[in-house]
Amino acid sequence: MFRVLSLGLTACALAFSAGSSFAAEATQSLKLRNGDTITGVPVPEDSTETTQVLIHPQLGRIEIPVDAIAPPPEKKLWTTSVSAGLNANGKDGDNTVSGNVKVNSTYDNDFDTFNLKAGFNYSRSQDKGESAEIKTKKGDLRLRYDRDLQQGLGLYALSDYKYNKLNDVGVNIVDTSLGLSVPVVHSETTSLTLSAGPSVHWSGGGDDCGSDEYCDTTYAGAMFTADFKWTPSRVFQLTLANQLSAAFASEVKPANTFSAELKLFPVPESKLFTSLEFKTIYQSMTTPTTNNTVTAQVGLDL
Repeated sequence: MFRVLSLGLTACALAFSAGSSFAAEATQSLKLRNGDTITGVPVPEDSTETTQVLIHPQLGRIEIPVDAIAPPPEKKLWTTSVSAGLNANGKDGDNTVSGNVKVNSTYDNDFDTFNLKAGFNYSRSQDKGESAEIKTKKGDLRLRYDRDLQQGLGLYALSDYKYNKLNDVGVNIVDTSLGLSVPVVHSETTSLTLSAGPSVHWSGGGDDCGSDEYCDTTYAGAMFTADFKWTPSRVFQLTLANQLSAAFASEVKPANTFSAELKLFPVPESKLFTSLEFKTIYQSMTTPTTNNTVTAQVGLDL
């Protein structure tokens, strides 16, 4: 008997939980033109073109004129963020300055997406009585265009340029690719897009470029990219990106670029943010083959 009673209580609890979850999912919030917000369960069968009907948990049935409801905000087609970091030290006449600047701009409508990412990183030092020396100088520019072909499938075009003054081989690197993309996950808080297609790789420049068999040569290949973005709240954003490319050349290992960026908005209503980014690049056709960069920045969403 106790077992039957226990099973009955369990079934009731599950039914109540399911009903609560359903009610929570069916709840809708309407913002009025006067700034007020009304939350309730919509009743579509009683609603008309001029009246929206809701069941409020305390007030019961509410009929709201459609003219009193605020229209949804227009979607911004262009979004841009600019961030920068700077560090300066001076001691006994020795001065060191390092800085980084990054721009991320995106155009997005219902069918087309265009993204531009550009960054510059450098470090300048000057010892007392000596001329200034640039120890590191890096830059990158990434252009990507996506076009939705049908639900669950798209077309992409990508061009990626990297510059590193300190490389002995491969100061300049250019990768271009054209192929298909698949939005594996696409929601208000999470997105994951996988892309793959043929590519073209070229690298050149550097003091030892003349003696390197791969320098200043163009190779066909293939590219695979994965882009992940998670925004669980207005104060936190995580972005991960990985670009794997293979060149059709003998004894050449696939190149890989991985980046992880964490953005924090100290004040949720503000567009000011702080960010921390880690990027690692492996390219067997350059010298050195591995390059790591960590940057901390303060930025603004425009």
